[in-house]
Amino acid sequence: MGAFSRTAWLSTAALVLCASGAARAQYDDGFGDIPNVSVEYYDVSGADVGAIRASMNTRRPTDPRDGQPHDAVTSWHISFRYRNDPGGCHASQDPEFSAVVTLPRLANEGGVSSETLARWRRFTAALEAHEAGHARWAYEHVGDVKAALSAPSCAGAGAAGEAAIRRIALHDGAYDQQTRHGATQGAVFP
Repeated sequence: MGAFSRTAWLSTAALVLCASGAARAQYDDGFGDIPNVSVEYYDVSGADVGAIRASMNTRRPTDPRDGQPHDAVTSWHISFRYRNDPGGCHASQDPEFSAVVTLPRLANEGGVSSETLARWRRFTAALEAHEAGHARWAYEHVGDVKAALSAPSCAGAGAAGEAAIRRIALHDGAYDQQTRHGATQGAVFP
């Protein structure tokens, strides 16, 4: 019997955080029952929508898939281990999932009008919902990785697990294309 371990990181975008104070927190709202999701923030500021947008444009992360900056990104990770038993190759445990979501945070909420603040909150709620879509798809398809590891032998199990992860990742690009990176879901500011 042999034990094998593989870890695969796939990212919907690079995690580029601004120097003005990225925070990290466990996140519950919007991601519901998805375990192991944490949020990192990059701070933006401004007194009106134009100034806030300009601040966000200078601080937002760049997606490594398309090289373009986006207002938020989600990076997810699936790791797996497998073993060769007399009955074949099997996952030695359920694949493990985690995700990090990077979102903008308005640092000066008290310094903006109630109308601007309401607009900002609608935008960030839509942005969070879009990013939750990335995390949820990956989490809900972790079983595809486990299934890929069930084989008569472990000769190709690692490659099969990684191929399953790549198939899951293909959804990220299609989802962003379909939603225009969340724009069709209301993630547009201003």
